[in-house]
Amino acid sequence: MTRDLAKTFTESQGLKPDYLRIYPGSSEPLHFSVLAFTSPSKSYVTADPGYEAGMRAAQVSGARVVKVPLTKTYAHDAAAMVKAAADAGLFYICTPNNPTGTLTPHSEIERLVNEKPKGSVVLVDEAYIHFFGRNYRH
Repeated sequence: MTRDLAKTFTESQGLKPDYLRIYPGSSEPLHFSVLAFTSPSKSYVTADPGYEAGMRAAQVSGARVVKVPLTKTYAHDAAAMVKAAADAGLFYICTPNNPTGTLTPHSEIERLVNEKPKGSVVLVDEAYIHFFGRNYRH
């Protein structure tokens, strides 16, 4: 069944089947991503408050964990995240955020992608975005 889902999805999106991995939740791929893109010389940048699983994985990789306060509307602050860590290996955006349940506007995610240090990665976790309905737009 998982293989059929992957085939259907990748065909509908024009992707190679090897480009997709399906997991029962976001924790495992989050851990893999943090371990792949952080190190003692590449920081993990996340929101404060934010989902803790990535922070624990960053400790395993020996990465510095940089927690950036949410904005007054409880969204991720892309500008502050970029300024907080010129050595970032991975920027983590959880939208809706866990534990606040608040959303980060798509424009802030684009800003982070455009302004991040060269070689760093932006990971967007939308594990619970379906709670906002099909008509939701960032």
